[in-house]
Amino acid sequence: MTTRANLTSPKTNDYVSREEALEILAVKMQSFYTYVSRGLIRRLDQPGKKRKLYLKSDVQRLAAKSQARSNTGAKAGDSMRFGNPIIQTWICEITPRGPCYRSRLATDLAAANVSYESVAELLWLGTFRTPEVPWKAEPLPKGLDAWIPLAKSMAGTGNGLQIINLLLAALRALDGNELDTNYDNVIPLARRLIQVLAGVGGFLGEDQQLERFRTGDSVAECFVRGLGFGGRPEVSEAINKALVISAEHELTPPTFAARVCASTGSDLYACVATGILAHMGSLQGGGADGAEVVLEDLLRPARRKMLRQRWATKYDFPGFNHPLYERDPRAVALLDIVRGLKSPHPDASKALKLIDEIEQEVNFYPNITAALVVLCRSLGLPRRAANLLFSVSRSAGWIAHALEQRVAGYMLRPRAKFSSQSDSLTNNV
Repeated sequence: MTTRANLTSPKTNDYVSREEALEILAVKMQSFYTYVSRGLIRRLDQPGKKRKLYLKSDVQRLAAKSQARSNTGAKAGDSMRFGNPIIQTWICEITPRGPCYRSRLATDLAAANVSYESVAELLWLGTFRTPEVPWKAEPLPKGLDAWIPLAKSMAGTGNGLQIINLLLAALRALDGNELDTNYDNVIPLARRLIQVLAGVGGFLGEDQQLERFRTGDSVAECFVRGLGFGGRPEVSEAINKALVISAEHELTPPTFAARVCASTGSDLYACVATGILAHMGSLQGGGADGAEVVLEDLLRPARRKMLRQRWATKYDFPGFNHPLYERDPRAVALLDIVRGLKSPHPDASKALKLIDEIEQEVNFYPNITAALVVLCRSLGLPRRAANLLFSVSRSAGWIAHALEQRVAGYMLRPRAKFSSQSDSLTNNV
C-alpha cells in the first residue's frame, strides 16, 4: 500500500522528484511505480499540486541494495548504508516484528517481564540462567571516590553520557587487573560496567551522586532509585521493560564502532566507551534529547503553532521514522507500556495524543528514541533521563558484540575507494 504524507512547501533535502528518483535508481518507470505501490518508497502529496515527491532515504536505500547485488565494489560500499549484511553475528536479528535476541523477540521478552540482567547474559552467553539469578554488586576499584566530585560538577548539565565517559576513563585507569581478555574476568567486569552506568542516574537525581548497585538489585531498580523514584514497583517494571526492548539492535553505528574497537584487542572499558561516544550523536541515542525538546515545545500551546508552521517546510522530526521499519515495533511496545500505566504523570495523555496528531498530520511515526522520551515523561523522570536510559540499555549489546568480535579473531579494517581531487570537488565533499 502506498504510504503518503500530506504537507506543503517540502524541503528538497529530504525528498526527491520522480525524475531524480529514476536517475538514482536507474530503473524504468514501471519498476519505480511498483516500488511506490508496495510501500518501499514513501510518497508525499502536496495539496493543490500535481507534482509528487518521494522520500529520499527510501530511494537511496533501494539503490544501495540494487548496487550491492550488481557488483562487488558497490556491495562493500553500499552495505555501509542500511545495505546487505557485512558481518556475521549470532546475537541479534532485525525482523519486521523488531529485534530478536538469540532467536527470542525482544518485545516478547519484555512482555514476559524477563529481567534486563537475564537478557544481558543471554546476549553475552547465548543461554538463559534458569531460574533467574540476581546480580551481586561487583566491587569497584579503590580510588573511584576521588573522581565523584568531578562527576558531580558536571551534573548540572544533565548530560549523563558525559559523566559515563568520565567514569569509564577512571575505571580503566584504576582497574589494571581487568585490562586483559581472561574469560573468568569478562562477565563480572561486564556486570560492573552496567552497574556503574545504571548508577549514573543518581547524578540526574536530587543527590547528584553515583547510585551504588546493591546485591539483589535489578539494573532498573538501581537506575530509578538514583533518579529519586526508588520503592515504586510500577516505575521499576516499566524501566526494566524499556531496558530489555532497547538492549540490542544489530549493527548500529555505535555497535559497529565497539566491534572495531574490540577487533584491535582493546579491553571492554574501551569498547563500551567507544560505543557511548558514537551513541552521543544526534542521529543515534543523542536524538532522544532532540526529541525531548520538540515534544516539550509541542506540549506548550504558545510554541505549538510556530512549530507546526516550521514543520510545514522542514522534515526534521527528531525521534520519528526509522529506515528499517515502516513503523518501529519497539516504539509501539514502549507506547503500549505508557498506556498501561496505572499512575502516569499528567503529561502522559498529552504526549500520547501528540504522537497520534503527528501521525495523522504528517504520517510520521515515533521510533524508539521518541518512545523512550514519552515513557520517561509519563513516569515523571527528570529531563534527559531517556538518553541515559537508552545508553545504559544498549551497553549490554555493545559488550555482546565486543565479546563476539574477540572470538572471531580478526581485525576489522575496511578498505576505502579513492577518489581524485577533482571528483571530490565535483561532489562537494
